[in-house]
Order: sequence, then structure tokens, then C-alpha cells
Amino acid sequence: MKARSLLVHGILIAFLLLTLVPWLTLVSISLRPGNTQLGPLLPEKISGEHWARVLEIPYAKSYQVKRELNLNHPFQMNIGQFGGIQNQQWYFEVEQDVPADLLPFELALSWEHKGQRQTLWIDITSNQQMLQGEWLEEVPPRPIMVTVHELEIQLPELPVIQWLKNSIVVALIASLLIVALATLAAFSLVYIRHRHNGRILFSLLVLQQFPNALFLAAIYGAVKFLGKWFPFLGVDQHPTLILTYLGSVPLYIWLLASYLKTLDGNLIDAARTDGANHWQSLFYVIFPLSVPMLAVLFLISFMGLMAEYPLASVLLESPEQQTLAVGAQQFTNDYKIRWGEFSATALMVATPMTLVFLGVQKALGKRLEVTNRLD
Repeated sequence: MKARSLLVHGILIAFLLLTLVPWLTLVSISLRPGNTQLGPLLPEKISGEHWARVLEIPYAKSYQVKRELNLNHPFQMNIGQFGGIQNQQWYFEVEQDVPADLLPFELALSWEHKGQRQTLWIDITSNQQMLQGEWLEEVPPRPIMVTVHELEIQLPELPVIQWLKNSIVVALIASLLIVALATLAAFSLVYIRHRHNGRILFSLLVLQQFPNALFLAAIYGAVKFLGKWFPFLGVDQHPTLILTYLGSVPLYIWLLASYLKTLDGNLIDAARTDGANHWQSLFYVIFPLSVPMLAVLFLISFMGLMAEYPLASVLLESPEQQTLAVGAQQFTNDYKIRWGEFSATALMVATPMTLVFLGVQKALGKRLEVTNRLD
């Protein structure tokens, strides 16, 4: 018996580790320097450049490069132009706007002259355009190999934080509306007797076999037409996307109606005997017993809409209005896939899903307590 228990626990632990591997891989890729997909699970060197781009934080990356230069003549560097060393004075013109968060920093030029190592430091403490300083050493008159200590400034390119906000708002509102509509419809179909209730439920199940993505052309045409009369229901509007997401409500009606049929019908009969109307029966009897199921339906809807792509990609056009699932596609193209940013974005999508799931756990625990008391 003990051996069997150890075997079962071993299998569960192995399965848990197996499910964690993709997430750990995403974390590893997002922390690796450069654009590397393959590599050890534990990065040899940790870099925050990908997370800085995704979180829209200015990021400075220092590097060294060897160039053959004449220090007496001007030459171009990454963030400006070095004007050369003339009359024991050096000049540097800053050509790129440097975010205040990255100031101050230093650039450097290193070379060997007459057996001695010499280094010229350029301190940039503000966005002053022209810098100069003294250099009292002898300058080589001809081109030599110079080690240039450069700084690459990476500024936010894409509104990833705005995409995340759009995804959460759209998925949250749409999921709440789906659960609310499904609750009202399921209660009516189960507890308000009508001879066509069974046919309606079956029709809802059949309709749900055809996903919304099959009707993209028709939906887009309808939205373009509505936008002429009601701009807030046109293309590139979040209310439009939320409205189209409500097309998935038949599945949730069918699931919730199946759940309500498992509840004790005597509870509703008792409430009606005490004089409760339909609304009171719904809110004071059915709703408390259905909270765990409603939480699960909300979770399923929220997770699905956070990752929904086809409808959002067609109905949202401007970058500021896009959701994270649509915007993340800009990290991939025919020539290059930016694996680091893509992995960091995937982890950002998973964060609100995880928080919602942890919140749903509490509702599921309540359901177990209620079930035990009824039993």
C-alpha cells in the first residue's frame, strides 16, 4: 500500500514538473540576452532588455566594438558624433534624446600609443547637445585600432501595456455580460415551464457548433454598416468587439441550464409557496447555489477571450485599440521572430488569468462546503 502511494505521488510530481517546463522555458527565453530561442533552462547570463521593451521602460545596453579611427577627425558613434581631438580639446555632439532615467552614463574610447594604454571618458549627465573636455596626452596622427565603449538606448516601440489593459477590460466586461445573460436565460428555460424549452436548448447546442470565426466576413460587413449610423458600434471600437463576443453565450446557457437541472426543484417550489416571484427565486435561492458554477463559467470565458485572436484582429485596426493577443503578432514576421519579447508578452497574458483562477478557487471551496451540508 505504501509503495502504491509513493508511485502515485511520484507520477503526480512528474506530471506537475512536466506542465511547468513550458512556463519555465518562457521565463528563461525572456531573460536571455539577444534573440535566442534555444539554450539552457537556466540562462548563463540574465538580461532585462526584453522585459524593458514589453513594460515600456527605456533600457541602455552597453557593448564594445573595435574600429580603425583617426582620433583627430570626426566620426559617428551610436548616440552622437565625436568631433575629434583638436588643440588638446575633444568634442562630442549628442544627437539622440536620452531618457532622464538613464542619466548619467559614460562612453569611452581606448587605444594604445607608444606602449601605453590610454582611455578618453565622455561623461553624459544631461541632454546637453554639445560636450567638450581637455585631453592633454599626445594623439596618434594616423588611424589606429580604437576600442569604442558604446551605449545602445532602446526606447519603447509598441504600446504593450495598453494592449494588456485593453485585453483585461474587454475580456472582463464581455465575461460578466455573458454570465449575466446566461444566468437569466438558463433560469427561464429550466424553471419557467414552456413546451418549447427542450427544443430551444437543443437549438442553442446546435448553433454553438459553428464558431464565430466562421462568420468573420458577415460580422465585419454588419459592423461597417452599423458604424455609419452608430460610430461606437463601428470598426476599431471595443464595444463592438464586446458585442460580438456575446455570440458565444448559447454555450454558457446550455452548460448552466444543465447544472440547474441537477439542483433540487423543491427549493423553488418552497420559495414560490412562500410567495417569492421569479426574480426573488433567482436571486435568493438559485443564485447562491450557482455561484461556484457561475465562477467557473466566468473563468472559462475570461481565459478564452484574453487569448481570442480572429475577431479582434479583424475588428480592431489601430495599434492603440488592439488587444494583447493581436498586438503580440507584431513580434513575429516573415524575417524574424523576437522570441524574448514574445515570451515576456505571453507571461503577461498569463498573469491576469492566474489571478482570476485563484479568485475562482474560493468560490469552488464554498460549493464543496454547501454540498457537504446538503448531503
